[in-house]
Amino acid sequence: ERPIGIQIFGSNAESMKEAARIIETDFHPDVIDINLGCPVKKVTKTGAGAALLKDLRKLEGIVKGVVSSVNIPVSAKIRLGWDKNNSIKVSKVLEDCGISFLIVHARRAKDGYNIKADWSVFERIKRNITIPLVANGDIEKPDDATYLLNEIGVDAIMIGRGAIGRPWVFGKMKDFIKYGRCSAEPTLHERIKVFLRQIELMEESIDEERTVRRIKKQISYYLKGIPETKNKTHEILTTKRLDKMVSLISGLISNTYIAGSRRLYPV
Repeated sequence: ERPIGIQIFGSNAESMKEAARIIETDFHPDVIDINLGCPVKKVTKTGAGAALLKDLRKLEGIVKGVVSSVNIPVSAKIRLGWDKNNSIKVSKVLEDCGISFLIVHARRAKDGYNIKADWSVFERIKRNITIPLVANGDIEKPDDATYLLNEIGVDAIMIGRGAIGRPWVFGKMKDFIKYGRCSAEPTLHERIKVFLRQIELMEESIDEERTVRRIKKQISYYLKGIPETKNKTHEILTTKRLDKMVSLISGLISNTYIAGSRRLYPV
């Protein structure tokens, strides 16, 4: 599947350069993204993520080092600032560092996710840089995408939390942008089939314990707005075994499985 990007974060310029070189050599992504926007304490307390927005000289050294160490495009993802909006200044610094495009999440680090993203900043940032601008933050509906692309004039959009439990949102937005219309929301049966397929893919790459934890984080998103699943959701969240969890999830639409197969789709 292409294109793919790999994101890195850190606060040490030499370590970041080495990480970028290893990633380019061993994994061959199309782009390396530098995380300059994560507001989570376990990241910022190390001086990484959004904490670098407080020290533009250090940020500049890290980004220039990564850009110069690889032969593929490098992007950066930022928030509007740490506790004040200095996004235009940061954007200009990053463009001068040689990044190929910029992703902006329209909140400050101190805001967390507690306030609505401020989309008005995108137009101002766009006027002050020449590299492509990617908008991020509270993009959930197809008309959000068309507004940002057509009215504000960003070059692309990035969807994060809006896709949790709703991976079909990308197809819906693409259809709306291209045709001006999109399909209806999936039925419960369709949602469960997608979720079970996601669980299969998780099983292929991570262990059972982490798969169970991730299922518990996402089940409420998949079943949001379907009140008749409320009791079953509670039972799923208190289950520790993956096979039991899959059985309960499948039981929302069917109690029958394909005999002798690891495929988890209900019949």
